[in-house]
Order: sequence, then structure tokens, then C-alpha cells
Amino acid sequence: MNNTILKIINRYLMQFGVNLIQFLNGIRSFPLYILDYISIQKNKDSTWPIYLSYPCFSDKWKSAGTLDKHYFLQDIYVSKKIYINNPKKHIDVGSRIDGFIAQISIFRSVEIIDIRPLNFKISNVSYTQADISKSDFKISKSDSVSCLHTVEHIGLGRYNDPLGLNLWEIAFDNIWSIVDNGGLFYFSTPIGKQRIEFNAHRVFKPSTIINRILNGTLIEFSYIDDNGIFSEGPIDKNTIDSISSNFSYGLGIFIFKKNA
Repeated sequence: MNNTILKIINRYLMQFGVNLIQFLNGIRSFPLYILDYISIQKNKDSTWPIYLSYPCFSDKWKSAGTLDKHYFLQDIYVSKKIYINNPKKHIDVGSRIDGFIAQISIFRSVEIIDIRPLNFKISNVSYTQADISKSDFKISKSDSVSCLHTVEHIGLGRYNDPLGLNLWEIAFDNIWSIVDNGGLFYFSTPIGKQRIEFNAHRVFKPSTIINRILNGTLIEFSYIDDNGIFSEGPIDKNTIDSISSNFSYGLGIFIFKKNA
């Protein structure tokens, strides 16, 4: 079966709690599990009883660690930028809690906004539950704002948010309005052939984002290609669309500065 088709089938099955790829890995791993158990039983120690209560079939085939290349690379990169720039105040909208937010909360306080509830407290982090796509959204301005891998989801109902094809535009404009004059806006989104992959996300042509910015300048653009290779800016904005035109699912990381 074609690898791409298998991945798509698996995405659907996982919505019902069935991971086809893990199931297939389990089938090939199970005989080895039994052989290992028989082998270790031959040398068992009565002070260490052995229970068959926690099988881990497929870890034999895994590397030393796994990571989502988009999130892992962008979180480190933007965290470093914020650390260097040391803003007076930082606000984030919808970025990953157990990655980016956890990283920057180590060295500074951060205010986060998310439509989803947050059911635990994090040191150095304050939280506001709000829908950034509402036209009447208001919040105090900041000299530093981030929104990483978030806007592409807005308006598709994935997170129980309202449906609307143009709600991402309202959300993006609302986030940009938070940035104070002279402030920086760190933004990332999937890039490639522009489309909606319902109901997961949008994939943007980079110029769609750049042209949305009023009273500001793109000061840096970096990207991650389909192979997970990170390329750091600055990059001429006139060539950005051509760079990503052949991407299936890349990631663009934009840094905008609002005019003073």
C-alpha cells in the first residue's frame, strides 16, 4: 500500500482510537516479545517476580528520541529570539504549552491567551481564556507577541471554535493589534500550496500572511522544509513564495516589527 494512503487511513482510524501503524508494528514485535520473555524467565530471580502487565512491543524499532520537527525547531528558535530581545512584556496566543511556553517561562513571565481551558497552573505564566477570532476582542498592548502554529486552525471547528472561512483573518488582525508600536510579532504557520485540510488546518502561501500586515515590516523569515531542514533568515520577501511553492507541508516563521 502507498505510504501516503496508509498515513491518511491511519489519521481517520486514530479518530476512533485505532492506530493502524502501531497495530502493524505490534504484530511484527509480538513474537520477539514472547522470545524475550522466555529467555529472561530462564534466569529469573525469586526476589524479582516478573509480571506480564506492561507490554511495550514496538520500542525496539524506535530511535533515542522522537520529536515533531516543526514544533521542536520553531520553539527553540523563537525562545532564543525572545531571550535575546528581552522585551518588557510578552503575550502569547495559542502556542504549545509543553514546548514553547514551558521554555520561555524559565527565564521570563508570559501572558497566554487560548480558546481552550487550562486546568493547571504554571509558574511565571498567567492565562486568559478568550476567542481571538471575535471582532470585539480587546487586550492591552505589548512590545512582544507570539502566535506559533495556531492561526491555521481557527474557523475550522477543530477545537470547538466557531466555523468561518475568514475567521483566521479576524484573529490575525486582532493579534497584530496587540503589538505595540516598535514591538515584535513572532508568528508561524504551515506553508506550501495554499489549501484547507479539513478539519485539521490551513496551509498558507507566505505572501498571504505578509500582505495581511499593515503598518509593519517583515524583518526576518525562516522556514522548515518537507524534510525537516531548518533554514534561518533573513530572506528576501520577494522570493519567499517561490521557495515554498513546492512544499507539501513546510513551516514559515515570520518576525514582524510594527512601525513606531
